[in-house]
Amino acid sequence: MQTEDIEDFHLPDIRHNFLIGGDGRAYVGLGWSIVGNHTDGYNNDSVDMMFFGNFSINSPPEKQIQAAQLLIEAGVQLGTVSPSYQLFAQCQLLKTDSPGKYLYQNVTSWKHFNNSIKCIY
Repeated sequence: MQTEDIEDFHLPDIRHNFLIGGDGRAYVGLGWSIVGNHTDGYNNDSVDMMFFGNFSINSPPEKQIQAAQLLIEAGVQLGTVSPSYQLFAQCQLLKTDSPGKYLYQNVTSWKHFNNSIKCIY
C-alpha cells in the first residue's frame, strides 16, 4: 500500500495515519503527528483510519471495530485527539462509496459521530 501511494500517486509516503485490519490490529501509517493525504480539504484537521475490507458487500468483523474504537480512545488519552472530536465517514466529505454501507451503518452509532452531513455517494 505504501509503495502504491508513492509510485502510483506520487506521494512522499503512505497516505493514511492508521490502518485497521480484520485481524483486530491497528497498524501505524503516518501516525498521530504527520498530516495524511486522504480526504482533500480535511487533511490538516484530521486523523484518518483506513479499514481493510470491502464493506459495500461485507460487514466489518467486531474485532476490527473494537480496534478502531480503542485507537480513538488512545488518541484522546495521549492528547493527540480532542476529547470533543467529531467523527465523520469519508462519504460525508467526498463523493465516494468509502467506507461502504455496512461499515458506515456501524460507525453511525459510535460516540462522537456527526450526522449533520449525509453521505454524498
